[in-house]
Amino acid sequence: ASRGVSPPDSIASYSGGGLAKESSLLAKNVAGKGGAKTRTDLETLEFEARSWSYSEKRRTNQVQAKQQHKMYQDAQRLLMRQREQMEQLRKDNIRMRVQLQAMQASQQQSASAKEKNNTAANVLMNQKFELEELVEKGLEQLDVLRKAKKDRQREIHSALRQDKAKDTGQSDKDLEMAAKKEEEKLEFYVTRYNDTVHGNKQLRKRIDEYRHDKMNVKATYERHEEELEQTNETIVQLINIANDYFSEKARIRLIYSELLNEAGRDGEEHRQAIGELNNRMEYFDQLMLEREEDFKQALVDAERQATKGQDVGEELKEQERKRQQELVDAFDKLMHAFGVWNVTDLVEKFLQKEEKFFVQYRYLDALNSEATKVEERIKQINQAAAAMKTDQPADDLEVVKIKDQISE
Repeated sequence: ASRGVSPPDSIASYSGGGLAKESSLLAKNVAGKGGAKTRTDLETLEFEARSWSYSEKRRTNQVQAKQQHKMYQDAQRLLMRQREQMEQLRKDNIRMRVQLQAMQASQQQSASAKEKNNTAANVLMNQKFELEELVEKGLEQLDVLRKAKKDRQREIHSALRQDKAKDTGQSDKDLEMAAKKEEEKLEFYVTRYNDTVHGNKQLRKRIDEYRHDKMNVKATYERHEEELEQTNETIVQLINIANDYFSEKARIRLIYSELLNEAGRDGEEHRQAIGELNNRMEYFDQLMLEREEDFKQALVDAERQATKGQDVGEELKEQERKRQQELVDAFDKLMHAFGVWNVTDLVEKFLQKEEKFFVQYRYLDALNSEATKVEERIKQINQAAAAMKTDQPADDLEVVKIKDQISE
């Protein structure tokens, strides 16, 4: 071709051996009517053989295209599934990070609570020691009061004994006043003693409460220690889960890169197939343009030589123009369809167009042979007319054949 497009092997073989064979068959058919049946049978057999070959190629290409499309869809589904799993793992990772932060915060809170508990325990122990000192002091005061009470009682008894003996030398009124004072002092000391005992009971009660609080603090501390151990175990589990997640993520990334490489190789194969189809279409386009010019020239010559052939030529020319226009539209659609990632439809459309081109070529070749026949008939008619004008004897059988052809 003039564009520098290299024809495919199948087209080259067809252009070399197939066209020569068909030209020889057409030459034999032109020789006479006796080989018409043989020509028809051979053309039918050859057309069926080529149709079968093209149908087998088309079926094979369709099966391969379907397999490639299925593999591509499987790869897409696998990629989508891996992306969903990665998204789920990302969400789980975020959730585990939030839980880990919450656990760290609770661990810090438990540490601060532990420190507070220790401080409270120290304060309680200090208060206990202070209360014990106060109790000891109160007990000492109580012992002093008891001793004073006993001393006063001894003094009162001695005074009474002295009253009985009447050796005191004091009046009864003075003794009564002194006894009242001693009784008041005794009541005061008794009241103070009772208050001290009540205070000691209150202090004992507070000491028991502080001891109980200390036990509660110890139990709370032990409970926080257990919670801290559980939190540490949970943190270790979360770290293991995070490590598993990152290893799975690395494996998924490796699979993703492998799938991308495979998709790139498949895309390169598709681009090569499309490039080969473009070369074949350009070659067919150039070939049809060259043949079209030759056929148009032959039709113009045939139209100039015969009126009847002119009508047939006009009709054939119109049909050829329509078919050429359909062919151009089909190629335009095919070129626009290159943007679609569907190799099956592209190959199927191209094979259909290729088969149509082959049928058109056969038809145009038959038209060429018919044009040659028309030229030969016109020559024979001119010779017969010249012979009739010069009154030269001619073969009656040949004249009858020419008349039959003219009447046809």
